[in-house]
Amino acid sequence: MMSRTSTLWLLVALSACGGGDSGSSNTGSSSGPGSSSGPTTGLTTTGGITSGATEAGSTSTSTTSASTTSTSTTSASTSSASSTGTSGGTVEACVDVSGDYGPCEAIIGYGFNGSSCQAFSGCDCAPHCDDFAPDPVSCALGCAAAGECNPAALHPAGINKDPVVQGSFCDELDACTGDAESVAWLTQIFGKVECEPANYPCEQGQNCHLLWQGKLDAAQWSQVCAASLLPGADLQCVIFGP
Repeated sequence: MMSRTSTLWLLVALSACGGGDSGSSNTGSSSGPGSSSGPTTGLTTTGGITSGATEAGSTSTSTTSASTTSTSTTSASTSSASSTGTSGGTVEACVDVSGDYGPCEAIIGYGFNGSSCQAFSGCDCAPHCDDFAPDPVSCALGCAAAGECNPAALHPAGINKDPVVQGSFCDELDACTGDAESVAWLTQIFGKVECEPANYPCEQGQNCHLLWQGKLDAAQWSQVCAASLLPGADLQCVIFGP
């Protein structure tokens, strides 16, 4: 049987061992991989990486934005240049192409001869290949858009004695023509024409009514000028009475 003194010493020893285990457990919890210190430090580091990634993303976005702006600007400049080129081509389409293109009888296109559009034949279209049109209507419309008109083909009729110009009044504007091909050309320009056998002011062929009573406004005048540039054009601005 243990003495009272031995029992006390045993209790003190056991208490000392228990205290040591508890201290060891706390130390492990504080400094081990599962401690709050480790993850907290990791989160801080992770936060730094996240911040850096965000900054990199901003730089990438800025670069992409700049690239997009540059592309848009380039596109707009190209579009503007294309538009200018097309406009210039339209004006230059009415160049006087009169000249000798060789003894060949092949039709090389329709071109402006200084007063109207006509078919040209030859062996080669140079140096005016870009100035020929594939048909008389294309030539006439292009030249009218460039400001050309053929006053020699515009005639006052009836009691009308004044030159036919933009703003002129006509009871009717007629075209005197003798073939179906000319009627087809006029239809392309005016959209619709009404033709009948020749009567005043046309002496032969057909009398095709192009426009009815009214003043020739800017849009109509452009059509009239185009019609005046067709081969063999003969247009009559008729006024029947006061």
